[in-house]
Amino acid sequence: MVAALCVEALGRERVIGVLLPKGQQPDIDVSRALVAHLGIKSYEINIAACFDGLLDEVRLALPEIAVQTVTNLPPRLRMAATYAVSQSLNGRVANTCNLSEDWVGYATRYGDGAGDFSPLSRLTVQEVKAVGRVLGLPSMFVDKTPIDGLQPKTDEENLGFTYAVLDRYIRTGEIDDAKTKERIDRLHAAMGVYDGVILNAGAYTHYSYAIRDAIAAIRLPVIEVHLSNIHAREEFRHTSVIAPVCRGQIAGFGPMSYLLALTAMWELLDDTKEKA
Repeated sequence: MVAALCVEALGRERVIGVLLPKGQQPDIDVSRALVAHLGIKSYEINIAACFDGLLDEVRLALPEIAVQTVTNLPPRLRMAATYAVSQSLNGRVANTCNLSEDWVGYATRYGDGAGDFSPLSRLTVQEVKAVGRVLGLPSMFVDKTPIDGLQPKTDEENLGFTYAVLDRYIRTGEIDDAKTKERIDRLHAAMGVYDGVILNAGAYTHYSYAIRDAIAAIRLPVIEVHLSNIHAREEFRHTSVIAPVCRGQIAGFGPMSYLLALTAMWELLDDTKEKA
C-alpha cells in the first residue's frame, strides 16, 4: 500500500521496492507481483545468510538467547538492508506501519517500526484497505491476510482479536466484548509508557496461551516472576507456557523475587536500550 501511495504521489520512476525474503518465503511472490503491477524498479536481497551468521556469532557470545531476540532479528536486519539500499541510492525509507498496528504496539523497534516518513500512521487497517481500492489495487494486495512473517500465526491470531474490531474501537470507542476491550486497552497503555513488564501470572502461568500471545504481541521485554520455586511444586506446575516468550524467569526467592526482577530489568534496559 505504501509503495502504491508513493507511486501516486511521486511517480513510479522515483520509487524503489526492496524485497527481503529470509530463505524460501512463501509470500514473497505477492511482493514480486506488487512490484510488477506498479512497474517500479526493485532489488531483492535474501537475509537468510546474514541472519544465520549473526545468530551464530551471538550464540557464541551469550550463554542463551531469548525467543524474542530470534523473532525480532529478521525485521531489524531487513531494516538495516533497506537503509543500506536507501543510502547507496540517496533515497528515503518509507515506514509501512499503520495506526492499528501502532495502537497496540504491533511492530519491532528498529525493525518495521523504523523509517524516515510514515504515510499510513494515521490510518486504520480498514482505512488503508479503502485507500488501496481507490488506488485501484487488485484484491490480492488489498485483502491479503495480514501476517508479520515472524511466526506461523497471522497478526490477528497473535493479537487475539481482529483488526475490524480494533479499528471500530479506535474510531468509535465501541466494542462488544469486555475482555477484548481490556486487552486492547492494556496493549495500548503500554506503548510509550512502559519500558518492560515484570509479570507474576500465578496459576495462569501453566495454561494461559492468551497471556502468552499478549506478551508476544506487545514486543516489550517481560520477566516472569514467582514467589515460590514452581519446579519444586507439583509436576503440573513445572511447565510455564509463557516462559518461551519472556526474557527470563525468577522464582523461589519470596518477595525478593520482585527485587531481583527489577534489578534484571534495569540492567537489561540499560544494556540493550530496548525501550518501546
